[in-house]
Amino acid sequence: MSDELTKEIDRLKAELTKATTDLDAAKAALKDTNHEARDRRLESKTLTEQLDALKAEREAEKAAKAKEAEALKGELDKTHAVLRGLKHEQAFARVAKGLKVSDAGKLADLYRLAEYKADGFEPDEGKIKTAFEGVLKARPWLLDERPEVAERSARSATGVANASEWARSDVKSRSGEKPPGSDRGNTTHATSSSAPNGNRTPGRL
Repeated sequence: MSDELTKEIDRLKAELTKATTDLDAAKAALKDTNHEARDRRLESKTLTEQLDALKAEREAEKAAKAKEAEALKGELDKTHAVLRGLKHEQAFARVAKGLKVSDAGKLADLYRLAEYKADGFEPDEGKIKTAFEGVLKARPWLLDERPEVAERSARSATGVANASEWARSDVKSRSGEKPPGSDRGNTTHATSSSAPNGNRTPGRL
């Protein structure tokens, strides 16, 4: 075998050895890369799962907050409704009293007949007064009784009571029954068929 051919074979062997060494190094590097890639995939998967869990937790918390807010809003609406009702009741009483309606029963009738609908949180006493005046104009008996009328009614009732008492007394008198108190001031004395001893006629028992 010639020297040139031997040199060529040696050169090729050297290149093959170097190529084999490089291949082994590449395989080792690829293995490390694969391990690193696998670790990164696992890490990415873990992070994705954690992110999904956080999103789900956030959505659940958001839904709970929305439900709580809706419940609070409902309670607030109820409280506002009650407060609005109380404010309007107080306004009705003030306006009615100013229009001379103080009796609770008459006030209830006045409100029912007025058919006033509260259209705001704060009562509008001007509108309430207009509605009440329209009812009272056609139904004046809802107004409080005037003092002079009340006095005349009281005198009339007293006169009727006295007349009734007099009539009962008159009936009792006609029937022979003494009216109550007719024996006041009278003293009952015992009577005797005989005269007192000092006035007896001599010779008689």
